[in-house]
Amino acid sequence: MPMPIIVTGSPSAARRLLGAQPEALAREPLLGESELWERWFAAAGLCTQVRPVASFNDAGLMLQAAEQNLGLALARELLAADALREGRLVRLSPLSITYEHAHPYHLVYPPSLRDWPPLAALRRWLHDELDLSRKTLHPTLPKRRVKKKAH
Repeated sequence: MPMPIIVTGSPSAARRLLGAQPEALAREPLLGESELWERWFAAAGLCTQVRPVASFNDAGLMLQAAEQNLGLALARELLAADALREGRLVRLSPLSITYEHAHPYHLVYPPSLRDWPPLAALRRWLHDELDLSRKTLHPTLPKRRVKKKAH
């Protein structure tokens, strides 16, 4: 399922950049993948090549770098939710993008285990946790309906 990808920065960066135009964000140190940043800037109406100062194979470490004011991070809103709620990170723009090829999450299991009660319980719990996080981030959004696949 695609999840919104948002621009985040430290509270210090937010004091300088909250409400700034995309051109101002492009001049800041950027963390993460250049392709994602270029997609975000294109969605903001800015065609620019970006050269992030660092890329990460762990999104949590990238968010920690942003918290330490080492640069701005494009992150899944859900992944940044705790840091946003606790004020360690600030969303710097209302613009978000979705890109389903950007580090998707998958629950992988053998088809023969699809109806195994512990696995079914894990799937339900994961969906419930995602819904709870979405409600925390966006209290006015309706609960997402899970489509059941036919056997």
